Amino acid sequence: MSTPQLVVHRDKELMAQAAAARLITKIVDAQAARGSASVVLTGGRNGNGLLAALAAAPARDAVDWTRLDLWWGDERFLPEGDPERNVTQAREALLDSVPLDPARVHPMPASDGPHGSDPDAAAAAYAAELAAAAGPEHYRSAAAPRAAAYRRSTCCCWVSARTRTSLPCSPSFPPCGRPSARSSASTGHRSRRRRASP
Repeated sequence: MSTPQLVVHRDKELMAQAAAARLITKIVDAQAARGSASVVLTGGRNGNGLLAALAAAPARDAVDWTRLDLWWGDERFLPEGDPERNVTQAREALLDSVPLDPARVHPMPASDGPHGSDPDAAAAAYAAELAAAAGPEHYRSAAAPRAAAYRRSTCCCWVSARTRTSLPCSPSFPPCGRPSARSSASTGHRSRRRRASP
């Protein structure tokens, strides 16, 4: 396992550009090694700043966008197209400007989607989609003990703007925090603050 490295940038724009350059390299390397890559997105200033930097990066065309799966680590349970949804913001910042395969873009269901206004059913459906994408070979691999530890230390967050509660994406993931106007979602060792809409 590599040692964590702290890199300090002069400002948020430079940080986003540097992160975009690193992400492009990781995606291209993964596509060369495995044929495709998966990225989990988030919203907020930093998440959207990264996507905008990816859109403007000269090296963005090195990525085969048709072989990239996109997932979301957190989302607001609002109607499709709502400007507060992370997927809407991601489309504006990057996704609408690159040739993605629509079948490989996996947003969390919206509150006006097939599960209606039932966030538990929508979260369970997304958890099932994630599990299907991981495949059974993931659990039989040598990395399975690490994956189990990761699942115990990770939460998948769904912020309901209507009820201002954090919902787990799956029973195997803990909820992201106490119901509040500000809910946090953490993945691995990073923490992101999420704001619920009124």
